Amino acid sequence: MLGSAPPFDGPDVRASHLAEQVDALLADSGAERVNLVCFSQGGVDCRYLVSPNGLDYGGRVASVTTISSPHRGTYVADAAVAALPDADSAVGGVVDLLASWYGGTFSELAEDSHFIDAMTSMSEASMVRFNEEILDHPDVYYQSWAGFSYVGGFRNPRDTIDDVCRDQDGVLQILWHEGERDIMDPLLVGGALFTAHGTELRPNDGVSTVESAHWGVFRGCIPADHLDQVGQIRDRTPNRRTGFDYLRFYRNIAYDLSERGF
Repeated sequence: MLGSAPPFDGPDVRASHLAEQVDALLADSGAERVNLVCFSQGGVDCRYLVSPNGLDYGGRVASVTTISSPHRGTYVADAAVAALPDADSAVGGVVDLLASWYGGTFSELAEDSHFIDAMTSMSEASMVRFNEEILDHPDVYYQSWAGFSYVGGFRNPRDTIDDVCRDQDGVLQILWHEGERDIMDPLLVGGALFTAHGTELRPNDGVSTVESAHWGVFRGCIPADHLDQVGQIRDRTPNRRTGFDYLRFYRNIAYDLSERGF
């Protein structure tokens, strides 16, 4: 089942929509618990849904798997909030891209309370408070994956991938053809400059840094930008450079959870 939530809102509102869908799925299937695989902001929503300090759905959820979720925020959101309502700022063009996917522009959305809530909730400052309050449920298994990509496919001179893509045991985990770097979609390049914290050049997928995507048991990194991770735009076949196949990746997550007894 593919869940859905309003594109622009805080995690409390988005999680309430997910709760209704989880309840419906349990009622229809007769299952006792579900496994949540949550992409991007959805990972934060899923944590709110399950947390005892959120909607406390731990009794109905067996596991939460997050993919490139900004658990420690994304600096694109901080920049967007700081720029409001200055649509002519440097970040205005970046957020225009995001807004255009939902039929608006930065200037149009600057007065939208839902948009402001979404950007504020995804900021690095807000996620510090979120993580202090929205604690993990003790009966739920949490794991995470992070995506990373390269602007123009060029090597990052401050690349720390070998450090940030290690699992809990310190083993480097990257699902790729070694040495073949993913080329970031041009649509994401502007945002990547903010996400990377400028000259710090933190490894990221255009929206979330690898470090921010770590949560629970960190499983490793996938060589794909934020769009490629869900088959956008028009990714019908595995990536010719890295071999990344998003459909196979999600199937393997399901198989792995089954093998682990979830």
